[in-house]
Formats: sequence, structure tokens, C-alpha cells
Amino acid sequence: MAVELPMTKHSSKQQTTLMAGTFVLILMLVWFQWRVLASTNDTWSQGLTQLTSMRGDAERIAVLRQTPQTVAGQTRTSQELLGQVENALSAAGIDRSLWNDSVPEPIVRLPQSDYRRVGTRLYLTSLTLQQLAAFVHTLESGDATLHVSALNLTNRDQESPAFDVDLVVSYLVYSP
Repeated sequence: MAVELPMTKHSSKQQTTLMAGTFVLILMLVWFQWRVLASTNDTWSQGLTQLTSMRGDAERIAVLRQTPQTVAGQTRTSQELLGQVENALSAAGIDRSLWNDSVPEPIVRLPQSDYRRVGTRLYLTSLTLQQLAAFVHTLESGDATLHVSALNLTNRDQESPAFDVDLVVSYLVYSP
């Protein structure tokens, strides 16, 4: 047995208000969802643009790694290289007596390239880190083809800020 309640004006007004409120709520939810989707689409587009840009950057970096920026056209004489080292020591304010020895390194062909690395190992004693930094900066800024390719520091006296330095100064030579 079903019981029917009589419709009154008051309940009809409540139903209309309830339906209007529900409709407004649905509209607000649809608008909110549309904003979320629009924001997601913008974020996705920006991410895709950034990814494309980053892939291009990675390709350019790979090409730059394959091609050295500064290369010597030919192998230098030992006197020429050691003269540059001596000038850099002097410009960095390092006494010549702290330079003990220099030994040419074997010339090495870089794998899968047309370049050879020519290096000379230098032995210096009692240098502070500031002196070493000044020397390396002076050497590399004076000749863009020269680079420090290896560096070993030995602190023989823990109380002293000075180090014995063993470093390799090298440069690349184009040699197909």
C-alpha cells in the first residue's frame, strides 16, 4: 500500500529551490572540472615544449663534446710549452724554485676522433691552494688550448697549508 502525500505550495517551492541549488552546484562542478582540464592541458603543452627544448640541448651538448673548442694545429716544442708554464708561474707569483721537474706524457689518440692529446706532467712543491688556482687560471687564460687534465695533491705536513702538486698540462692536436 502506497501512501501519497499531498503537494502543497510550500513543498513545491522547496523543490524548486533544491533543484535550482542542485543545478548551480552541478554548474560549479562542471566549471571547476573544465578549469582543471584546461590547466592540465596547459601544463602538458608546456612540458612537451620543455622536453623538445631539452632534447635539442642534449643533442647540441653531444656535438660539443665531440668537437673540442680549442685545438692546436701542431705539436709544440718542449721549450715552448715549458716557457708558457714558467711565464704562468711567474705571473701567479710562484717562485721558480718550487717547480721541481717536468716529464712529457705519451701522446694519446682520443677514441673515435681525429684528435691526439699531448701532455706534460709537472711536479711542484709547497704550493698553497690559492697559488695553485692562480697558476692554473693564468696558464689556461694565457692560452686557451692548454688545460690541466690531471691533478694530484699531497699534503706531507698536516700543519701546513702547502701541498706537493703533480699535474698534467695538456692540449689537443688535430691529427686525422
